[in-house]
Amino acid sequence: MFITIAAAVVCVSAAVLPAAAELRRMNDDRNNPTRLLQVPTRRSQVEQLRTHS
Repeated sequence: MFITIAAAVVCVSAAVLPAAAELRRMNDDRNNPTRLLQVPTRRSQVEQLRTHS
């Protein structure tokens, strides 16, 4: 019985923790002052070069 409960906790944690971390990253990215200023970053410049090539 204990093994079943432990396995269920591990499985739920393996699914929930990365999703929660991704949601936090997305929220931090949305509230990033640099992003709010819409200053072109190196990443966006590289992406523009890829799409125009």
